[in-house]
Amino acid sequence: MNNASTNEIIFQKNNIVITNTDLKNYQNLYQDFYKQEISKSSAIKNLYVTYKIVDKQIQINPNFIINSERLIKEDVIKFKDKYSRYILEYFLRYHLLRKDYVNNYITENNFEKLNSILKIKIDFFADKECKSNKISLTFEELTLTDKYNIITNLSNKEILMENNKYACLNTANIEDIDNALNNILAKNGYEEFLKYVFKTIK
Repeated sequence: MNNASTNEIIFQKNNIVITNTDLKNYQNLYQDFYKQEISKSSAIKNLYVTYKIVDKQIQINPNFIINSERLIKEDVIKFKDKYSRYILEYFLRYHLLRKDYVNNYITENNFEKLNSILKIKIDFFADKECKSNKISLTFEELTLTDKYNIITNLSNKEILMENNKYACLNTANIEDIDNALNNILAKNGYEEFLKYVFKTIK
């Protein structure tokens, strides 16, 4: 993958090039998706991992481009005029792979790894506006269903849970959970993640 152009190159490693325009597009996309800003250094790291994983998947399985096209087509058409299509497609493909891996990881490990990493409290309310009947629970105290709903809906700050209550995530919650998931990929399973997506995403 090489996306160098007349833009200023701000990062280059292992044949992966990130330009200033790439970075700005990714930061805007990340902010809209997660409803929070991301620092320049974190954005560069995330974008590098995104490129590396998606490029490797395409290298091993060229059909991934065609088959993932069906899954991301609607969002690409919807947002192609707002973001760089190039960055948008990488972003969406990476999240397809990560979501599939995380679902499998949860099934096999029953949240044990996340329980040990996440030392946060989640605020629950009776209303979507997050104003009434506040209850705070640690991640470990949540039911399996509530944990799954939270980590698979990080793009929403207000998440409808069991018993018609709402989990209201703050910026720190989202960042901590996203970092924990990335740590699982990087420390406990970057290679396992690659092996998993290579053999399962066809």
